[in-house]
Amino acid sequence: MDFVQSKKGASLTLQVRIGSDRRVYLSLKRVLSLLSSSHSAGRGPASREAFKIQVRTDSRIFSSYHVFDNGHEFRPVLPKTRVSPGDAVRITLERLPLPSFVSSMPHFALANRELMKWMSDKILVESPRLEGRMLRIRITQEGSPAGVRQFELMPVLDAYPGRCNQHGGVYLQCHLTDYIGRNFLMRICYNGVDLPQFQIDRGAGFETVTMISYDGFRLSFRYGVRGTTSTLYMKGPPDSRYKLEPPRRYSGSYLGLVKGMYTRAWVGSVRVTGRVERAMFQYGSSYDQGRIGSEIAYAYARRFLGLKELVIEEPSKHGRDLYTLDQLEAIQARMIRSVELSRLGEAIQTELLSLARKIGRDYSYNPEMQTGYAVLSFPIIGNSIGTLLMQVAHPREWRFDGKRLK
Repeated sequence: MDFVQSKKGASLTLQVRIGSDRRVYLSLKRVLSLLSSSHSAGRGPASREAFKIQVRTDSRIFSSYHVFDNGHEFRPVLPKTRVSPGDAVRITLERLPLPSFVSSMPHFALANRELMKWMSDKILVESPRLEGRMLRIRITQEGSPAGVRQFELMPVLDAYPGRCNQHGGVYLQCHLTDYIGRNFLMRICYNGVDLPQFQIDRGAGFETVTMISYDGFRLSFRYGVRGTTSTLYMKGPPDSRYKLEPPRRYSGSYLGLVKGMYTRAWVGSVRVTGRVERAMFQYGSSYDQGRIGSEIAYAYARRFLGLKELVIEEPSKHGRDLYTLDQLEAIQARMIRSVELSRLGEAIQTELLSLARKIGRDYSYNPEMQTGYAVLSFPIIGNSIGTLLMQVAHPREWRFDGKRLK
């Protein structure tokens, strides 16, 4: 390695050769030397800090972003689209504060490559703006089935900087807040060369977002190589998307397998009126139809059971599908997908029994819970859906053949 002073007396540059792993190996002494000659002079690197490496090759100049965890050396990986092992390059180093990181992000687009009928065809994400501890991200949608042309994400900043992965890149971590006040963690990852990426927290780690769509209340993220959806409700589901028939008391044969496990039951029907919801119901995956089932349960719970401040969980998540903020009421919701008419009665009974048992477990896991409901929806004709609602007794009150379960 050789230090080479530029002719204009500006930042000091270092001539290095790229290793076989595309890394640049810099000792802490070299890092301090490069910083001392740049606009970042005055102090050494913090325990964790973001840096911009400007790289000059024989044919191009580019900048690459990296995080330095204070140690004895700095080993950033330069993008494989820009350098090859063995290349001789010249580099300069400067700090990358949060405002510079945010303002450097370009516009970028995401496309609905899976042709999901309930998502927009394409979105354009404008460069974010930093406003105090909040980001303002304007997104324009093309082909929105809900007719929403533009919307804004305004996440609150939680942490900066973080390392995207072992190949470099810097992320800022932030969160959005849903209609009920829960935080939804996300990251924006950018390496200075490739397009920025959104990433969302899925419990076991963060997944890269491939598409975002907004229909006025439901913010949908498509993520992962298998194409999975995560939904964030920015508002509660509006009444206009589902036309409900008032439920009537029911004591018929569908309740045969849950005899002794419930206190009251009702039957009703729903007509799906929203364009997005009709597409999800007709063409969606089990997740999408489960989402419709949860929203029908939400609508009935609010309008006919009088429940307020209802939280809707992801259909794929274990535990309660819906519950009140005070934890006193919980709902298990399910949507039966297409089934032969001759087997519909059997399917309804089987699913009701499964939901009743789930509510029984919810009583056990949530001692403050006072009332549990099962809401089962099933297709009838066209966009019409039948619904069975059942108030499930606490397991200590379950009776079989007139005897209380011990």
